[in-house]
Amino acid sequence: MQHVLRKRILRDLAENKWRWLALGVLLVLSLYLIVSIVGAAEIVLDGTDVHGARSRVEDGQFTVFVPLTDSQIQTVESRGVELEPMFSLDMPSGGDTLRAFALRQRIDLEEVVRGRLPESDRETALERRYCEVNGIAPGDTVTLGSQPYTVTGVVTSPDYDGPFETMADTSIDSERFGTAFVTQEGYRLLLESGEAKRSEEYLYAYLLHGAMTDRELRELLRTWEFDPDEVADPWFRDYWDETVGSRDDLIDGARELADRLEEMQQGPNRAVLRMMLPAETYDDVSDMVDNASDLRKAVDEMADEIDKANLTSFVAKDKNPRIAAAANDVIINKEAGLLAGVIILILLTYVISVFVVHAIEEESAVIGTLYALGVKRRELLRHYLTLPVIVTLLGGLIGTVLGYSPLGVPVQTADNYAYFSLPDFETVYKPYLLIYGVVVPPLVAAGVNWLVIRRKLNAPALRLIRRERRQRAVRHIRLGKLDFVSRFRIRQLLRELRSVAAVWFGLLVTLTLMFIGVNAYVMCDHIRQDNPRDTKYEYMYLLKYPEKTAPEGGTEAYAVTLKREVLGYDLDVTVLGLTPDNPYFDVETRRSMSHVTITSAMAQKYGLAPGDQVILSDEDEERDYAFTVDAVTAYSPAFYVFMDIDSMRELFDAPKDYYNVVFSDRALDIPAGRLYSVTDRAAVAKAGDVFVALMMPMVWSMVGCTSLILAVVLYLMMKVTVDRSSYGIALFKIFGYRRGEIRRLYLSGTFWLIAVGAAVGIPLAKKIMDSMYPYLVSNVNCGMDLRYSWPLYAAIYIGVLLIYVITERLLVGRVDRISPNEVLKNRE
Repeated sequence: MQHVLRKRILRDLAENKWRWLALGVLLVLSLYLIVSIVGAAEIVLDGTDVHGARSRVEDGQFTVFVPLTDSQIQTVESRGVELEPMFSLDMPSGGDTLRAFALRQRIDLEEVVRGRLPESDRETALERRYCEVNGIAPGDTVTLGSQPYTVTGVVTSPDYDGPFETMADTSIDSERFGTAFVTQEGYRLLLESGEAKRSEEYLYAYLLHGAMTDRELRELLRTWEFDPDEVADPWFRDYWDETVGSRDDLIDGARELADRLEEMQQGPNRAVLRMMLPAETYDDVSDMVDNASDLRKAVDEMADEIDKANLTSFVAKDKNPRIAAAANDVIINKEAGLLAGVIILILLTYVISVFVVHAIEEESAVIGTLYALGVKRRELLRHYLTLPVIVTLLGGLIGTVLGYSPLGVPVQTADNYAYFSLPDFETVYKPYLLIYGVVVPPLVAAGVNWLVIRRKLNAPALRLIRRERRQRAVRHIRLGKLDFVSRFRIRQLLRELRSVAAVWFGLLVTLTLMFIGVNAYVMCDHIRQDNPRDTKYEYMYLLKYPEKTAPEGGTEAYAVTLKREVLGYDLDVTVLGLTPDNPYFDVETRRSMSHVTITSAMAQKYGLAPGDQVILSDEDEERDYAFTVDAVTAYSPAFYVFMDIDSMRELFDAPKDYYNVVFSDRALDIPAGRLYSVTDRAAVAKAGDVFVALMMPMVWSMVGCTSLILAVVLYLMMKVTVDRSSYGIALFKIFGYRRGEIRRLYLSGTFWLIAVGAAVGIPLAKKIMDSMYPYLVSNVNCGMDLRYSWPLYAAIYIGVLLIYVITERLLVGRVDRISPNEVLKNRE
């Protein structure tokens, strides 16, 4: 008997080759989509961890005004923390900037991609993306300052995975900025040349080794003060003299006065004073002398208020946008891929269940006959499980292999390599992806088949042989004076409600899957369009050492960066104090330390509206600030909280004329040494373009594959409907109905089923995906404008109908192949 059953497997495969092929294509497309997207993300994530460990990536870094002393370094290292100085110089190279470092010894080690590390004083190794963008290869010559250097190698370093010039930059510009690594002697020569764009930066990287926390190390560093006279940066010295120097002179004078007054308190001096001064004057002076200790106390308190902490910045690894930048970027791809995987699993389970139910119903007479002949249930189960399991296993295997092939993972990672500075990552094969791709599909097919066949075998053999089905009583429904074709179509749909539900559900699930990619495109496209539109300034200067007054042509502002948590991620939020005459933001501020206006990007991300309260945290000072949202203004590029600049100065205890940001409609002549960063309007627009470019491989893969999946799902679902109607179609052929008339009765009417299903399913699927999307982009510091334009809705709707029309053309061939003999086959 098993020999006979095995022959039936091959016969079934030949007779229903298009049905099994469609199921296989569905699996291949689905698994290719998931494996390529998630597999690419896993390669970047795993590669970042592996290469970071190999290069001993830092736990964090800090900068200081003056280098740490040997005793201070020893104090830190005695607590189990490893330190390495990574001083740097920004050297001009033509019109570009190359940040020069001495070769690292223990932390953030360089990894050679091509060539070798420098060995002589006039050799250098350059960062990978700068070399690729500017066409530089080992053996070429570049200039650092006025001196030529031979490029010996192309390298990457884990602390410049994202080679941003400053941590405040919104996008990477590898055309104009890169890092260069030279020998210790080569670095000394660069320093002595005096050709750097700004003074040397004293940066230290550290590894904690579990001995301390970031916060404990920061608190230790903040206890160490510096002598302003030891700072080499001339711009800092100017700033110090302008702001604190006059206060220092006042304190020194007050201390000298207190010393003289304390001397007068002594007995002989007081007696001389009494002899020299008239009585009234002596009494006043005597009171002043008696209060000398109070004056000294006040002077000491004023001196304590002057912050002379040597620490200028402290950035832990997880707060550094340069470290693991590519890994942080692909998290959204992985989350989207995993969500798509869950949706596809639901879709596959559903399609296979419909597929199997229909196949078993067609085989009902055979099953009943075999059952009546004494074939055991276990043998029947094994027989009807074989073909679905083999097809799903092969489909899953082919889809997984394609996902890891050059058509899959490399396509998804190409844009990461084209933007970030990464070493060559090895392909990793995650067990959970292999199980999902190869093991899960046949398990689902086996489980669904097992349940369906067991239920069928509970029916009496005679009922199975007769193919008895439960019929829906639809003939009693009154349809008015509709013509025959319309009435027939409606009754046919009512008769096949289960098939109708299958088509609609499959359409809804596939559209939900498609909207993962469409939402990503819409969000990126809004950012690309809104960023330049909302940016009214041409230049934004973030100042390290501002002058007393803003430069001519500039509008001053005051910025403080705080944090706010969303779905487990702490994102930067900038509180921006504006002057009343600021022309670059459409904001009306009022004198209040608690009422603010927020940007639309922030409102979208955090779900805020006027009247809501928002709490922002200062992690360094361990302090929270509560604000009430008065209004939301259209601004896409950043999360800003706007308030009156004077109120903000009061809130953050800043001097009454303090500012650290200047906006301008033209380039200002501000010395580079006074600047932390410069952002121009073109850079803001470019950030939006970069965001779109990085997301487009995933978007195209998702939309393209789901469109094909939709076509396959519609084909399978509609084919089930046609197959179930084969008896009626055969009768119409006997009665002389022509091909076009039968098509009008059984296929054309389904057009309206798809039209209505798409009209309802598109907004419903959009709503479902919109509710899930914040979790996918929770780590991305950007707005979340997911509004579709009406043309986009129309394009999706028309696209669904076009896919149906193509599918219908394929099904016409199936209708043609239905023979009038079907009537005889289904009679006793």
